[in-house]
Amino acid sequence: MENKAKKPSFLFLQFNFCQWVVLSCCIASGEKEKDYVPIDNILLRCGAPPKTSDTDGRTWYSDVGSNFTSATDSSSTVSRANVQDPSVPEVPYMHARIFHCQYTYRFPVTPGRIFIRLYFYPGPYTGLNPSDAIFSVTAGSYTLLKNFSAAQTAKALEISYITKEFSVNVHFQALNLTFRPNPFGVKNNSYGFVNGIEIVSHPDIYNTENGTGSFVGRSVPFVIDNRTAMENIYRLNVGGNFISPADDTGLFRSWQVDSSYIFGAASGAYGKVHPNVTITFPPGTPSYLAPIDVYATFRSMGPTPAGSNDVVENEEIFEIFLNNQTAERRLDVQDLFVALHPITTDAFLNGLEIFKLNDSTGNLGGPNPVPAPLLEIPPQHLKSICSSCTGHSKIQKRLMIGIGSAILFALTTRSDVYSFGVVLFEILCACPAVDMNSDEEIGLAGWAAESYEKGDLHQIMDPYLKGKIAPECFLKFAETAVRCVAEVGISRPSMGDVLRNLELALQLQVTAEEAIGNASGHGVEQEELEARLIQMPHKPW
Repeated sequence: MENKAKKPSFLFLQFNFCQWVVLSCCIASGEKEKDYVPIDNILLRCGAPPKTSDTDGRTWYSDVGSNFTSATDSSSTVSRANVQDPSVPEVPYMHARIFHCQYTYRFPVTPGRIFIRLYFYPGPYTGLNPSDAIFSVTAGSYTLLKNFSAAQTAKALEISYITKEFSVNVHFQALNLTFRPNPFGVKNNSYGFVNGIEIVSHPDIYNTENGTGSFVGRSVPFVIDNRTAMENIYRLNVGGNFISPADDTGLFRSWQVDSSYIFGAASGAYGKVHPNVTITFPPGTPSYLAPIDVYATFRSMGPTPAGSNDVVENEEIFEIFLNNQTAERRLDVQDLFVALHPITTDAFLNGLEIFKLNDSTGNLGGPNPVPAPLLEIPPQHLKSICSSCTGHSKIQKRLMIGIGSAILFALTTRSDVYSFGVVLFEILCACPAVDMNSDEEIGLAGWAAESYEKGDLHQIMDPYLKGKIAPECFLKFAETAVRCVAEVGISRPSMGDVLRNLELALQLQVTAEEAIGNASGHGVEQEELEARLIQMPHKPW
């Protein structure tokens, strides 16, 4: 059954439009708007020599012997990465603090909103396997990362180093940042590490207590207040160049180029504000919301007028669509609070920020992304792959294969969902969809669905899972697979529902493993599963 008590995380999107500011047709003064000056601005390079500068000229201080670290340095070690990838900056990534048990940094800060930026380089450190670095990170009552694998994340995203940015509200004059290695690692070799920590206070620019935020497809307002924690997923300078932290407005944010995220061949047109235009801000609008360079460039739906890349007119009124649902109708960007559909004229966008918001338990953590090679496995090879995913730590990997497939296969039709249900049964049972060795071909989907209705699906699941997979996880995974192969197409769930159910199954497995405190003596006992399956309705949907 669904966990009704726990509300899921949400995504929050903030758009930047040039009409948030005033375009004055006069000669630009060339003066930069006043930057925000953070009260707290801490750059901590972990396990490194004292006082070094990065490529932006920002000064980082070592955590060795600092007042921010735990009282006993014996609970952690420091190390330099043995290999430096050519793309990895020296500062702050090449030194790390490594811990095999819980480790806490304590930062004195002014109450209010702060950015927490964590820097990770999952390179080889002496005596350690990068894949064993699986850990969680909490900031006060918020979970920022849960069972995070920097190595797996970097491999899946095809990057060498990782920066994670969060925004939390601190109610007291100190922030505790705690790292906890996963106690269920292979042979208890799990460890945690961090290369750099950045703490920057910032104004509450994302607050929506005035009701300006809204759910897509709902009429109720969406509230972001001082209880909301956020993780930045994307921050794009649309139509413009990369903006480094040093060139931000005192908040030290990175603005990425948007070209890598354009979907399809229609990339629209990009341009810039006329060079003789000065961008000024109306009363009450702080200039540090975004850099001037964000407002000075744009991407529009169609080609710009012949012979000109410049836009100064305020005539864009349009609709915004998110996942083909209307988010805002007849939007004049003065009111704005991802597809653009023009109403009467062209539509354009200057900047975009996407955040993940915490769930009702204060959690921002989610599954690690699955590397592409795991998602390109032909169905006939799933048995051998899944058979190698044994043991407690491997059960989560097997679940993530299903989650990653649901994300990247982009299945839409009900027949596609049926095919994906067959894949889920292959993952659960570690056997092919059709047994070609039998006198008559036996379809796995029909066999598994029939076994589920009889209450004995556990008898045909992969023997390696018995005694290891949590009953709640097994039941949720099995229910999801059975719904996917329902005989009537309309009874099959959407891929969005499938993904949510698989993520819940993974969370149920993680929670069960955390609850027992060790990796032995836990799992699916045959009698327990039989009792649980008998109690369930044959068709829970």
